[in-house]
Amino acid sequence: MARAGPKMQPTALKILKGETRTERLNKNEPKPNAVMPVCPPIVKGYARKVWDDLGGMLLRLGIVTEVDGLALATVCVEWARYVKMVKVLEKDGAVWKSESGYKQAVPEYTIAMKSLGMVKAMLAELGATPSARARLSIKKEEEDDWGDLI
Repeated sequence: MARAGPKMQPTALKILKGETRTERLNKNEPKPNAVMPVCPPIVKGYARKVWDDLGGMLLRLGIVTEVDGLALATVCVEWARYVKMVKVLEKDGAVWKSESGYKQAVPEYTIAMKSLGMVKAMLAELGATPSARARLSIKKEEEDDWGDLI
């Protein structure tokens, strides 16, 4: 059954956003290691290049962890699908005329838009969009870890 109210946020994300009220932080939340996850076999070709590039950037920011592989794979595969559909649309156009004379969007347009929506949602989940990053405040290395808040 779905939980009422806003979606829960990870403790690390709450702290990056500046939360200081310890009663709002989950002291028992799992803390996976900030390492590059194993790339699933489905991530091939152009999607693999996106995996290496985006994953490397997220790892340098300390955002991606060992358990984020499926989320990152989703971004990579869907972005590769989006790019492929855009190339088809550029070549063939986005509209076709039905037998009755009505203009309709080609299926590739629908696929591209669904893929783009999934990419946007997953990038926000990973903290990889400008608005998602604007809510973050990453500590400098010399500062103490956030253990004093919990």
